Amino acid sequence: MKKIALTITLSFIILIGYAQHKTWEVVRKDLLTAVVQISNQDGLGTGFVMCDSAFKKFYLITNKHVVGKWGGMGDSVDVYNKISVIFYGANGAPSYQDILLKDANGNISNILKMHPNRNIDVAIVKLANTITHGDTIKYSQRAIPLDFLKSYKDLTTDEMALSIGSTVFAIGYPLGARDVTTNEPIVKHAYISSDISKEFSFPANHGVFKGKIIFLDGLINHGNSGGPVVTPQIIYLPLHPTQNYIIGLVSQGWDGTGMSLIYSSDYIKEVIKMF
Repeated sequence: MKKIALTITLSFIILIGYAQHKTWEVVRKDLLTAVVQISNQDGLGTGFVMCDSAFKKFYLITNKHVVGKWGGMGDSVDVYNKISVIFYGANGAPSYQDILLKDANGNISNILKMHPNRNIDVAIVKLANTITHGDTIKYSQRAIPLDFLKSYKDLTTDEMALSIGSTVFAIGYPLGARDVTTNEPIVKHAYISSDISKEFSFPANHGVFKGKIIFLDGLINHGNSGGPVVTPQIIYLPLHPTQNYIIGLVSQGWDGTGMSLIYSSDYIKEVIKMF
């Protein structure tokens, strides 16, 4: 009996040990729902919808170079007259909305705020409460709370210890690729390849980048601009899963290098305070 009991106990321990090392890295469905495709007169980009804790204020987060012509760090932005947004249709066909960024006199609308630092590629559009084209739905069905924004430096705790080499996901529409039926975005795998830096020199005539930036190693293409970069939700049996957090947004990449630059979510918080 003792021998049988010992065998059962050892088997149980082995099973528990296996379960404790069984992990998945995933992206929550509500994060995918919040991501939108943005088209302008020159091309395509990505954005994502966020809201305050009361679900009363809604914001479309993206890049300066998605809402206007922006030559790069140090340049001003020539804002487009409008952008067109395609929302992920989680329960059916996608919904569409044109957003005017200028009035009839060519003045920039007060719904658009851009980071005042010319080096920072972050822009935010404050949204109305409903979508007027396609299915009439509430932004609250698409938005994720601002609590999802976390600074890279804040995620060095036991819950999500980020460092160089950590896995992250870039969500968006690379090269305009999307599910035509639902407009579901593409999730791309990448690695953090630099610590957060306030000044970063990049050779080959790209100059010096200034700001809270992080470089990623991953084939993130044109069309991903303005999309969120998120930590994986780690399901680690038998513990409770961790949370997806947005640590920044994609700005640009360089063909043939696998390198992409993202701006810290700290800048998103700074622009939201401007409203």
